[in-house]
Amino acid sequence: MEKMKVLVLDNDIVVRQAIAGILSRESDVVVRVSGELTQSEQLVNEENPDVVLLDIEDSAPDGFTIFNTLRVRFPKLPVVVISSRSEGGAQAALYALRKGAVDVITKPEKSNALLFATRHLAKRLPPMIQGIKRVVGSDALDGWTAGKKEARSLVDTEEQPEKEKAWMNRGPVRLIVIGGSMGGPKALNDILRKLPADFPVPVVAVQHLPKFYTRALARLLKEGSPLAVREALEESALTPGTALLASGGRHCEIAQRGNRPFVKVHRGPRENGDRPSIDVLFRSAARLYGRDVLGIILSGNGVDGLSGARAIREGGGRVIIQDPGDAVVDDLPLSVMGEGLADHYYPAEQISRQLLKHVLQPLGNRKMKGYEHVNLFNRDQEYFRNV
Repeated sequence: MEKMKVLVLDNDIVVRQAIAGILSRESDVVVRVSGELTQSEQLVNEENPDVVLLDIEDSAPDGFTIFNTLRVRFPKLPVVVISSRSEGGAQAALYALRKGAVDVITKPEKSNALLFATRHLAKRLPPMIQGIKRVVGSDALDGWTAGKKEARSLVDTEEQPEKEKAWMNRGPVRLIVIGGSMGGPKALNDILRKLPADFPVPVVAVQHLPKFYTRALARLLKEGSPLAVREALEESALTPGTALLASGGRHCEIAQRGNRPFVKVHRGPRENGDRPSIDVLFRSAARLYGRDVLGIILSGNGVDGLSGARAIREGGGRVIIQDPGDAVVDDLPLSVMGEGLADHYYPAEQISRQLLKHVLQPLGNRKMKGYEHVNLFNRDQEYFRNV
């Protein structure tokens, strides 16, 4: 297999040297670096990289011109953005993630502090690049697309109508938990923005991002969703119409005191190299909610979320995955699918529709404000066509 070509574009020579030094230790990676960001389009044409690492904050006077140019000129080229661990860095990175960046790598605000952050870069960069290599391949996207088509056949079977019937007979859903990694923020936004303000089930989500970034993501999701979206705090109550996002650097678990369910936030050991961990959230939900919990696995790499999905299924709960063909990175959804843990799969844009159908139908005559006219037992109603 050919070596993976990585192009690093950053104005800061210290950052370039640090990243190049770490990735050059990978035997199957070739690194090229440049501080000439204004020449990025020419460099991509010359180097023909498999992935670009781009400093989004210093990319242009207006902040995003170079990134947007690369996305338009090379739409199949994976771009990982480099951004500082700050409020401004988080805002810039989330903009890029919404526009198609596959992931973000953080750096200190001041380059001299980078000497103390090489451990962080060494931990994050190699698995990130290897994850991109697994799903993209070093020679083209053709194999990736073929893999997705093959994956579809795993669930496109005659058993689906029976699964649908069995799903409906399990009873109501009382909690929804969502987990995503690389490529997850956009999918999470696609889901939450289509759920109504008085959605009768609380939602708790884990997205692999650093501290400042989860805070910024919560604000971004809140702007686009009728739900009350916020970052999870210690003992945040689980109430209908709310969506809680785990804070970067802290695990998020479902707990209960008396009849009151709430979120427990803590800095426990990393699981699968991650904190917050999808597995931690999903396992706690399965323990307390059993068959009444619905887990959703979104785009991502690695295995965090696999054992959590298994815990939900073993407890009688349900699991939906984002369609691997729709995911920015299909590694995690494919892993869950391959273990036979997925009840259904849908593109992110359609997951909210399925949540409304499967959450509301078992409620019978209970209606939400603004949807009293909808016959929830008829999937062909105009409402479902417009969700």
